[in-house]
Amino acid sequence: MPDPSVRTVSKWPPHDVTMLSDDDDILTDMRVGEEIFIANKDINLDNPPATGDLYWKGVIDSMHRIPKKKGCMFIVKWFYSKEDVVTLLKMDTNTKVAVDAFGEHELTLSDHKDVIDSLTCQSDIIVHVFNDNDYLREHIEKGWWYQRIILKTNNPSARVKGVNLHCTCQTPYNPNVDIQRFCIQCSHWYDADCLRRASDGSVLPFTRSESILVKVAKMPIIRGCLKGQDNWSLVGSGPSVVKAKEWVHALETDDNFILPPEWRDQLVKNLLDFVADTTFTTFPCPECGEDTLI
Repeated sequence: MPDPSVRTVSKWPPHDVTMLSDDDDILTDMRVGEEIFIANKDINLDNPPATGDLYWKGVIDSMHRIPKKKGCMFIVKWFYSKEDVVTLLKMDTNTKVAVDAFGEHELTLSDHKDVIDSLTCQSDIIVHVFNDNDYLREHIEKGWWYQRIILKTNNPSARVKGVNLHCTCQTPYNPNVDIQRFCIQCSHWYDADCLRRASDGSVLPFTRSESILVKVAKMPIIRGCLKGQDNWSLVGSGPSVVKAKEWVHALETDDNFILPPEWRDQLVKNLLDFVADTTFTTFPCPECGEDTLI
């Protein structure tokens, strides 16, 4: 028998919480708004995949008790991967441009709803919301699921909401290929390639006597396709650079300030090695003309 429709299930008695048991018999409360892994027909639950890549992913929109029976049905909104959008939907031009810029493990939350049996829900997950205008967003590590945009599927062509356009080229940020700098004065991200085409740039002056903390404070706020920096390169160095600036300023102006003993641990992993091994070039901002993008 096919699953009942969304319209039918939405009229069933609502359910507040469902207990989910995983392979280790650990119980988890599932509630409306939870993001979940959902087993599809190709998954062998006797030998489940080691990673979440093969599971369907959704968010619980509502939960309903099955009338006169035990059990619960979920109405879910689906997350789409890049492959899902390309394979299943007809796209308008703007949507194609946005989807082409998807990073690894990036999803888009859709308005597509379906009914699923709660027994097909395997576990809860976290899909991090990433506003790519924000230069102070805490890190999203490699392998974490995240979303930037919303997908509307109830039109003849799929459409996206929440796409941010950056730089003078006015294109979405593509973390697979772009390297971007942030200008704190005008609050814009710029592609390094566009900056190089507009200006020759100059080498950021570090001196041998400067500590690594000072070098972090002086480095550009940078993000994107940076080799070996998977734990912070998606969202950028902004939080660590700002924190380092505050510490350096306090050391220079407050005789009573003591640098936290664990200060290195408060910066994103591998950033100190990256700064020590990198020669940074400064560029004038295309909008405000600042000499350095920091």
